[in-house]
Amino acid sequence: MRTSELLLVSVVLLMLIELTPSVHGESQSMIWSTQVPYLGSNGKPHDFKYFMSIKELGFNTIFLTVPWGAVEYGPNEYDFHVLDQYMNYTEALGLRVILVFFYSVPAAAGDPDATPPWLLNNGELEVDSLGQPQNPPALAWWNMTDRQYYFNFIKTVVSRYVNYSNFLGVLVDFGWLDDDWGPGVNGLPPGYAESDVLMFQHWLMQIYHSNITLLNKEWGTIYRNFSQITPTTQPFIGNWKYFQEFRVWSINETYSELFGMIRSIIGPNRMLLFYWGGSIDDIYSLQMPEIYFQLARRYNVTIVLDDADHTAFAVFFSQLAKAYHVHLMMEWTPVPSTRSYYSKYLSHLILGYPWLVGGDYYVFIRSLNWFWPTVQLNAMVTKMYELINGTYPSTKVALLYMTMFGDTYGNWRYLVNETGLIPGSLLNVNNNYAYYPFNMITVNELALGLVNLSNYKYLILMVPENLIPSSVQGIINQWRSRGGVLVSFNSSWLRGGLGGVLSHLEEPVLVANASVEAFPIVNNNSVFLAINNYGNPVNTLHVYVNLTALGLRNGTYVIINLDGGDLLNVTNGGSASFNVNLYYTMGVVMVGIMPVKPIHMIINISSINASYHYETGVFNIKVNGLISPKGNYVVTALVHTNLTQAGSPFTSNGLVYESVSAGEATSNDGYFTINLT
Repeated sequence: MRTSELLLVSVVLLMLIELTPSVHGESQSMIWSTQVPYLGSNGKPHDFKYFMSIKELGFNTIFLTVPWGAVEYGPNEYDFHVLDQYMNYTEALGLRVILVFFYSVPAAAGDPDATPPWLLNNGELEVDSLGQPQNPPALAWWNMTDRQYYFNFIKTVVSRYVNYSNFLGVLVDFGWLDDDWGPGVNGLPPGYAESDVLMFQHWLMQIYHSNITLLNKEWGTIYRNFSQITPTTQPFIGNWKYFQEFRVWSINETYSELFGMIRSIIGPNRMLLFYWGGSIDDIYSLQMPEIYFQLARRYNVTIVLDDADHTAFAVFFSQLAKAYHVHLMMEWTPVPSTRSYYSKYLSHLILGYPWLVGGDYYVFIRSLNWFWPTVQLNAMVTKMYELINGTYPSTKVALLYMTMFGDTYGNWRYLVNETGLIPGSLLNVNNNYAYYPFNMITVNELALGLVNLSNYKYLILMVPENLIPSSVQGIINQWRSRGGVLVSFNSSWLRGGLGGVLSHLEEPVLVANASVEAFPIVNNNSVFLAINNYGNPVNTLHVYVNLTALGLRNGTYVIINLDGGDLLNVTNGGSASFNVNLYYTMGVVMVGIMPVKPIHMIINISSINASYHYETGVFNIKVNGLISPKGNYVVTALVHTNLTQAGSPFTSNGLVYESVSAGEATSNDGYFTINLT
């Protein structure tokens, strides 16, 4: 397609923002990445054009999987020619690289030999609770000889590429093992190889100071020595509780050693990442996120959240990131032409404030048609980040959740069935979704001193009080003695939604006339809203926002649809209301409510130069203007671009391509120039 065949139509809105320091997101360092398998679909290495297509699609980073067996073909015998080629290609293109190490699990069909054949044939293999080898096969993690091979492999590869200019960091995960992945037989993950059992016995000896009498007294058993003890193969029976505690210790020990080793190579500030996938609070596989957030806090690790399209996950992980001061990356698996997916994508990204570092796409380059919608959304979000930044609204209400596993099967099932993570009706108010400011906090956060209850007036229990540890109950009791109000767990109102309870505690900050998700960000004097309707058309959505409840001072505010640059309303009271149509392709709108200085404005646009280059997929727009009366002001430009071909919307996969550019400049005696890309 030739550039001359395209017509670019631009609608520009310029406005004077109050003369205050502008706040920008970290768009320059944002990571927009896709994952790259080691080999192509034809079983051969990727060529330079492959990486060029990734660059042209707007990605600035790749996650490059490094299959162990494909690189280390024999003990300390390495073949780096493919990785060297990839690093040279990406360095020439300016693509940043994060090396990914998945032990034993192929990340995709293009990742052969995840575990080296020379070790699978000679090492000790992991087995399940019935003594059968796990599938896919993997080495027994606590075989110290084989374990050291893996550590040496990571150390060798990272050391080779750490000094490349485009080396960004390392993602490490130790795969389909007994400690955090599964499941195996009857829901139990593997972890019963001879080396694992020996380490369990060794761990018990440390706990009980090699005194079997102390263990027998506590357990009510008659073991003669520690070598007689084997881990139970049935949940919640026998030594299950202690085997679970051993597995938690194993996670901490393993990642502490891995993270410490990698940090010694890449330094304290280069990116180190951990992949989070699967379910929340999986008692069998120990999918308890706070174990990993504690490690991430200690070693400056970024959590990569899979399933970010699930609202509950996105909300909860954003709250955990805030409490632990851990950076978060949202991971997605794009589906072409799925409107509900893209609406969730845009609205959920805003939940990452202030700890979001970008987005990763767990999909391998297949075709341009597959990726164009995602690329377009990346461009939109990047521009939004140039304008918006801030924090969640302050609140006096906290929800207390517990991510610890129960001692008995009955307690565990009770927690899952009654509270889950976030009930689907949590935000349900009068049959419509409305946003109440609240924070989710956890029992572990209170125990670690990460949360100060004095910041809250109300604490709503999401778990029965008798399951909360006594030490945390003491913290809650002290808070109550100082005037805190405890709202006890009650399954009747919990199943009906928290709206009825919250409405008596805190005034809603947002109300809508239809079922939408709305996530606000407050930035000093401004509010930014991501309103998501999951792709269901809403011809006229009426939104009411309580600015006073959000902490904004009285003044004049303009309400702008940041996606289209449309002025929705102007208000000078303590509230804001506006109407918006949610019939856009993405099913989501980004709205800014920003203060303005009442002043007579005459805006003369001297020129708009716009060009679209299909080869690079980039809009280059320059806006020149003159403001009367003259003065030094902060000027914001919002440009809504519609790409047309022969007078008709440019479409692919049924999507109409619309994008937004936003930029900011300071006028010099009334004159300004804003460059947008």
